[in-house]
Amino acid sequence: MTIEELEQKVIGMQSQIDMLMRMLIERGGDQYSQFPNKRNQHISLDPPTKPEGFARDQLLASFSPKQVATVQLVVNGATTLEMAELLDCAESTAKVHIRGYMRKSNTTTRHKAAIHYKQLVEGLSGDKHYELTSVELDWAERPTYYKQTTSMLRQKVR
Repeated sequence: MTIEELEQKVIGMQSQIDMLMRMLIERGGDQYSQFPNKRNQHISLDPPTKPEGFARDQLLASFSPKQVATVQLVVNGATTLEMAELLDCAESTAKVHIRGYMRKSNTTTRHKAAIHYKQLVEGLSGDKHYELTSVELDWAERPTYYKQTTSMLRQKVR
C-alpha cells in the first residue's frame, strides 16, 4: 500500500467518524455533542459562534494584557523568539501566554487563536479595545510607538 492510498483511507475513516458522531448527536441529544480529545478537553463538532456585544467585551476583558499582546504578535506572524524579545521574557514564557489565550478562547492552535482574536476585535474601536485590555489595538504592528504599553508588558510580575 502506498502512502497516498493510506492517506486516502485515513481521510475516509475520519469522515465516517464525523458522520457517526453527527448521527449520535441527532439521535441522542446533548450527551454526544462534545467528546474529549487527547488532552481531555471537550471539542464541539459545530463551529464556534462569534461572541458579540457584552459577551464579546467580557471575553476580551478576561484575557491578560500579555495574552492579548502575544496573540497580536501571532496575528502579525511573529515567531516565539521575536515575541520573547519584544516582551523581554523567555521563549517558554511567551508560549505560556499564548497557551493561556488558547485555553480561554477554546482554540487548539496558534493559527486558530489568531483567527479567533481577529474575529473578536472586528469592528471594535481602538479606544474600547484599550479600555478592555490595556493594550492598543495595533500595538503589535508598532510596539516602539506605544512605549508606555511596551514598558508595561515588559514588567516582571511575581
